[in-house]
Amino acid sequence: MATGEHLTDALTGRHVGPLSHDERHELERVKGYLQSLGSCYRELSERQADVQRRDALRAEAHRCDDAVQRLAVMSPAERQDILQAVPGRVQALRAELDA
Repeated sequence: MATGEHLTDALTGRHVGPLSHDERHELERVKGYLQSLGSCYRELSERQADVQRRDALRAEAHRCDDAVQRLAVMSPAERQDILQAVPGRVQALRAELDA
């Protein structure tokens, strides 16, 4: 077993080779969008008086944090889904924050 393969198997169950420049750039974009989305949800939850809505917003922020933790094992299709869906959601949440 090559050096590090046992760690790869233990952590993710599959070998992930080195990333290209474009893949690293994509990962950073996805990470940035997810962190921005989580930040918006957290800020909205702090402003929310309704307990149920506040809890729902905090749960969404937690889902964003979980997605950031899973970045290394996300498929390219999952990353593309995020790149297509999240920017619009971030924009809508920022507009809600500014209102």
